Amino acid sequence: MAGPDQEYSTVGSKLRPFQITEPMFTAMGRLLRACADIENVVTMHLGRLGGFSEGQLLVLIGRSSITKKVKAARQFALAHGPDQVATHDMCFDNHAFRAIIRGRNVAAHGVLLGLTDDDRVAFRIETEPKVDSDMVSIETLTFAQDAFATLAATAESAVPRLKAELELKPAFEAREGLGLHPSRKAKSTQTRKRDA
Repeated sequence: MAGPDQEYSTVGSKLRPFQITEPMFTAMGRLLRACADIENVVTMHLGRLGGFSEGQLLVLIGRSSITKKVKAARQFALAHGPDQVATHDMCFDNHAFRAIIRGRNVAAHGVLLGLTDDDRVAFRIETEPKVDSDMVSIETLTFAQDAFATLAATAESAVPRLKAELELKPAFEAREGLGLHPSRKAKSTQTRKRDA
């Protein structure tokens, strides 16, 4: 089976039953949370390069995948010159970013298959099954049992670094200063009083 750093493996593996442990679930949750923050960074980056507000971006790109947003941001970076392209590529065209997104996609959409012969956790990912005469093959990714914790820590540490490299700290600070809409503040206060 192919590992996350391999393109293809010709060596099969028998799978054993496996249940995801609580620490692995926690790490997957941390990874998903950090990736949501990374997606916000990508969206703000795209908006800054394209001259769009967050509202305009929501209308234009809707719920596009992070990969599509990164590609669109690169196209806008090209219009701003080689320095912007270099910064964009340094942030998003690297092994760590691809590994984070791959892990996020597996955590969000993968189907747990079991444990491989070498004690790696195997997940089926969404691709079309390949039919070759009398054999059907599906694409899988395998991860070491501690891989999601490592990916989560990498993703969490990437968020402030990306904000700094892409010069987005002021935009995020301004966004945080906006706070809740007045009608939401009232609901939030009511909820806190009720829960107290």
